[in-house]
Amino acid sequence: FMDSVWAILVTLRIEKAKIEIGFTKTNYLNNYSMPYSHSLLAAITWSITLAIWYRWFYGGGNKAALLVGLVVFSHWIEDLIVHKKDLLLLTFDDTKKKYGYGLWDHFYTALFLELSFFISGKSTDCCSLRYDIGSSTECTPLRRCEYVAAYSAVHDFNVAADLLQKNAPKHKKVTRKFVIDASAPAQDKIFDAQAFEKFLRDNIKVNGRTGQLGDAVTINRDAADHKLTVTTNTQQFAKRYLKYLTKKFMKKNSIRDWLRVVAVDRTTYQIRYFNISNQEEDDDEE
Repeated sequence: FMDSVWAILVTLRIEKAKIEIGFTKTNYLNNYSMPYSHSLLAAITWSITLAIWYRWFYGGGNKAALLVGLVVFSHWIEDLIVHKKDLLLLTFDDTKKKYGYGLWDHFYTALFLELSFFISGKSTDCCSLRYDIGSSTECTPLRRCEYVAAYSAVHDFNVAADLLQKNAPKHKKVTRKFVIDASAPAQDKIFDAQAFEKFLRDNIKVNGRTGQLGDAVTINRDAADHKLTVTTNTQQFAKRYLKYLTKKFMKKNSIRDWLRVVAVDRTTYQIRYFNISNQEEDDDEE
């Protein structure tokens, strides 16, 4: 029920969510604002509301109404276990501290827990039925439980298999190496290869952020040959990105007018001087 309320409020833009790649290992949905559907105060409110509705408008008994309220509230308990810190307590103020134990970051454990809740919930519900739907033939609660629990288990484990297949690595990591050859200007002490290495470490972005190279990008500098080798295992890293950063470094150090970045092959850039003589000949011809 609380998720249904959440879907309506997100559609109306009262609550907010966004897709954030890598947010958790189980799903990428970042529910960064949902005070009216998933805070503790909201869960208590919705639980009491549904219990009252069931008791007074649906005509259920007191114990059944209490059970309905507890079932609605149990959703918040499960969310507290699996969500990251996006659940408020006794407030609707989004600026207050949020809670969540983040089990969604542990894919297999979260999957086992949610499937267990789902299957046990269906098995418990079916035990209250005395007759088959659409049939007057009496069916014992035990037999009914066996049918529904078996169906639930098969269905849910098929879903689990699909999820496992989707989360399995589809491609092996491919390591790529790019070389930036700054030997000519570095030997003339015009280009500082050591400062350039530091510039790359400080400015290369991984997942949109600087200073997070980790194992995704490694930089090695050959002090003798003045060559930098950039090794990466991320598919988002492009060779032209290094050209852009090299030009940015040269502009920062006011040497952009003297040097240029030339692609020697598919993996190598070379920093060369502008050919002044050819440029002067072109000017004379004009």
